[in-house]
Amino acid sequence: MTANASRNPDPALEETSQPGLGKMRVWWSGVQPSALVSAQQKVLKDTPASNAHSQLFGSPGARLNTVDLPGPVGSEEHPPLVLLHGFGTGLGIWARQLKDLTEDSRVIAVDLPGMGGSERAPFHGQTEEEAEEYFLEAIEMWRQDMGLGQMVLVGHGLGGYLAAAFALKYPQYIAHLVLVSPQGLTSIDAAHDASATPAMAVLWSRGITPQCLCRWGGRLLGPGVVSRYVDSRFEGEPTFWRQALSQYLYAAWASPSDAELAVTRLLQLTGQPAHPLQERLRKLKVGVVFVYGHYDWSEHKAADELIPRLSVSGSVALLANAGHYPFVDNAPKFNALLQRLMFVTRARKDGFQVGLHPLEPTPPGSGNASARSMVSNNKSLAEEEGAAGSQAESLAGASEQAHVRARGLGEHVGVHEGVHEGEGVGPQHVGQQVGELYLL
Repeated sequence: MTANASRNPDPALEETSQPGLGKMRVWWSGVQPSALVSAQQKVLKDTPASNAHSQLFGSPGARLNTVDLPGPVGSEEHPPLVLLHGFGTGLGIWARQLKDLTEDSRVIAVDLPGMGGSERAPFHGQTEEEAEEYFLEAIEMWRQDMGLGQMVLVGHGLGGYLAAAFALKYPQYIAHLVLVSPQGLTSIDAAHDASATPAMAVLWSRGITPQCLCRWGGRLLGPGVVSRYVDSRFEGEPTFWRQALSQYLYAAWASPSDAELAVTRLLQLTGQPAHPLQERLRKLKVGVVFVYGHYDWSEHKAADELIPRLSVSGSVALLANAGHYPFVDNAPKFNALLQRLMFVTRARKDGFQVGLHPLEPTPPGSGNASARSMVSNNKSLAEEEGAAGSQAESLAGASEQAHVRARGLGEHVGVHEGVHEGEGVGPQHVGQQVGELYLL
C-alpha cells in the first residue's frame, strides 16, 4: 500500500473506532462516535497531517488507525519512519515531529492495537506472553496490509516495549530501532512514575486502568481527570495545546478496550515486566538508539548496562530540558536526532559510508566494522559531524539543505558503545564500555 492510497477514510474510522458504543454510553460520556476524529484533527492542526485522512489497516476487527505522510520525491525508495505512541496517548502525541521529519522521509504514525482510533479486538489471554502476542500479531498484520518492507521503528513507553519485542521477533523488517523512554527494560523498581500510587497499583493488578476510572466518571468527572493528567504531564506547555490534547485523550479513552487489560498483564503499573527486555535484547539483530529525557522518571541505567553487551551497534542519548516525553519537551533536538538517523540509514542503503552508527562520527580511514570501537571522546560534535559530512557530500544528488539538517544536533556529546570480540580488538576488551553518554 503506497503512502497516497485512499482506503478506509474518516467516515469509516468514525464508525469502527468505537464499536458497541450505545446511546447510553454516548450520553454518559458525552462523546459522540465522531469526536475522536475531530479531536485528532485538532491536535494535528498546523502539521502536514492536518488535512490527512486517517485510515485503518490490518486484520479485520483489529485494524490500526494510521496517518501516512509521504516524504519528498525519492523517499519512497527508503525505509519509512514508523511512530508508536505510549500507553494512554495516541498518534496525535507525535504532532511536533511531523513537519520536520516529512522534509526528508515518509512518516507513518499509528495508534497501537485497541487504542486511539484503532479497532477494539478482544483479548482472552491471561499471561504476559499472550498479552505480548496480542499486540505483536496486530502490528504484523498492519505491516503486511500496509505493504511495508523494512522500516525505522520508533516507540515511546509501552510503544518502545512493543517496538523492541517486534524487532526481536521480526528483525528482517527493521532497518533501525529507536526506543524512547521504553518501559519493560528491567524488573527492578529503581524509578517510577510519581502518579503510580499504591492504590492505583492495586487497581492495576486487577485490570482496572486510569482509563476505566475516567469512563466511570462520565462527562461530569472524566474530562477533569484527563485535564489534570495532561496539566501535570505537560506543565509549561501552551494552554491551547493542553486543552486540545485533553479533548483528544478523553475521546480516545471513552471507548472500552481489551487492550487495557492486555497491558495490565504485560507490565506492572510502574512499567516493570515479568520478563525484562534488558536480557532479551542481548539477542537483538538490528542497531538501536535509546532516547531519554534528562529528568525522565524512566532511568537510563538499564540501557547503559545493556549497550556494551549488544552484538550490534547501540547508543543512549539524553535530551536536555526534557522529561518522559522528550519529543514533546525538546522537539527540535529529538527531530534533529531522527533526521540524522534517517540520513545515515538512507546513505548506507545506497552504499555510502556516512557513519557506522547514526549517533557517532565516521572515524578517519574507517573501512570495516572494527572502527565502531574507536570513537573519540575528544572532539566536539561539530568536528565529528564534519568528518561524517565530508563523506556525505559525495552522495550523488544529496542537497546541501538536507546535509545541514542531518548535521543539526550541534552540542558536544560522547557515546556508550559496546566493544565485541571479532571487531578488531582483543578478547580482553569484550563487554567494555567505550566513550560516554550522548547529551543532546
